[in-house]
Amino acid sequence: GEREVYRALRDQLPNRWVVRYHYPACWLQGICLKECEADFVVLAPDKGLMFLEVKSSRGYDSENGLWYRVSVDGRREQTRNPFDQVGGTKHRVVERICQKLFGTRKEDFPGIFGHAVVYPRGKICGRLPGSIDPALMMAYQDMSNIHDRIERAYGLWGTEQRGRQFTPEIMGQVAQFLTDECQIG
Repeated sequence: GEREVYRALRDQLPNRWVVRYHYPACWLQGICLKECEADFVVLAPDKGLMFLEVKSSRGYDSENGLWYRVSVDGRREQTRNPFDQVGGTKHRVVERICQKLFGTRKEDFPGIFGHAVVYPRGKICGRLPGSIDPALMMAYQDMSNIHDRIERAYGLWGTEQRGRQFTPEIMGQVAQFLTDECQIG
């Protein structure tokens, strides 16, 4: 599933946009380490960050607050809510970026930061849970216009004025932060 999303992002997003694939992090939170991972982080100038969680299953089912992965043969397996998963990662990463790069709180991040879930092989068969805006769920029929869907998600997570704060200079700093280059000698 992630390969399909990668190809769609590579082929459809503007050249000025930057996409970070598989961003794992492990930071001290209080007295314990806490891990998180983003499948994709999209950086768009004059917009901000969009975190994408990719699910390779053919579908999902949500019942009484529980989420299930649905296989091709219809079997259900309980799983973590993908929106909780990507939302938690988004907040932790943006908080860390603000702390390390800008010396600010997450609420003062210079740009929009949002998230969406992508089921590149899935089909939405029915309605989403009332707790999820349909614009934040992308399925196989959206893969040919993923750029438009991401643009729409940015618009739902913040205003154009907020997005304009994510200048090319700031975008470069954030991209460098997400690059994780280091040497141990």
